[in-house]
Formats: sequence, structure tokens, C-alpha cells
Amino acid sequence: MIKLHKKFESFAGAVAEAMTVQTARDAVLDEILHSVESYYFTSFPSDMYIDIFDFSQKIATINAASTVITSDTGKQDAIAQSANGLETALTLAVPYSWAKNGTSKKMGVHIIPLQGIAVPAAMHELAYINGSMAIDKSAFVEASQHWVPNSVPKSDSLLDKLFYWTY
Repeated sequence: MIKLHKKFESFAGAVAEAMTVQTARDAVLDEILHSVESYYFTSFPSDMYIDIFDFSQKIATINAASTVITSDTGKQDAIAQSANGLETALTLAVPYSWAKNGTSKKMGVHIIPLQGIAVPAAMHELAYINGSMAIDKSAFVEASQHWVPNSVPKSDSLLDKLFYWTY
């Protein structure tokens, strides 16, 4: 699981680094809210989780759509390479799944609470914010450098760049 966490963090960091303009941020967020396999209750508010494997595949190929995350081919290659590494680590960590469609490699990660379908909350819970004074933060939150939001938004955190960064 440690290797999976490192690969996940690497992927999130590569996407955060490449996402430098509002249109890229909008494309990634739109993909997450409307295309990536997600899990949430149908009564709101509800926490939203996304499937890591589906997320990595769709974000790594977002440049095949009409919008690109970055025109920098080096950064786009870094996203694709880190997505491949994440997918391999995920396959090793989760060889079988109980997913209804029979696929393996299913593992979710929290993205944000939703107020309605595809309507993100104004902010994350304090326990999911690195550097907050919440006493009930998980080890995942405390170890995250490139995924969870920070009490002071950072440019290398994907959730900071999606929900709290000014472009």
C-alpha cells in the first residue's frame, strides 16, 4: 500500500503541476464531476469518492478531447507516465474487487462533499485539510503532499488547485 500511495501522490502532483490555467482546471473538474466513476449517496449533502483507476485513465487522456491540461509535452508525458505507474501499483494492491461489473482494480478516494449532483461544497471538512487544527485527521491526510487540500493552498496539491486556487 505504501507504493500505491507514492504512485497516487506522484500522479496528483503531476496533474497539479501541469494545471496552470483556468481552462485546464475546468476540464479536469468537469471530467471528475461528470465522467470519472464516482460513489456518493443520492441524498445530499454527501461525500463524493472517485475510482482511482478510472480517474487516472481519464485525466491522462484528457488531451485527446478538445481541451488539454497543458501544452507542455513534458508535463503531459509526466501525467501519462505517472498514470501508468499508478495503474500498475493499483493492480498489484487490489488484484480483485467486488465491483458489480466484475472489474478489478477498484479503489476510491475522497474528492469533496457534494451539495447536489455535480455541485461541490464550498469547502472540505477540516479533518480532510492538511495543516488544519482538526484532531481527527487520518494518516492519509497527514501524509499527503499532492492530493488533499492544505490550510494554506499550495500549487502542488491537486485539490487545492481544483477548489481553492486563483488562476
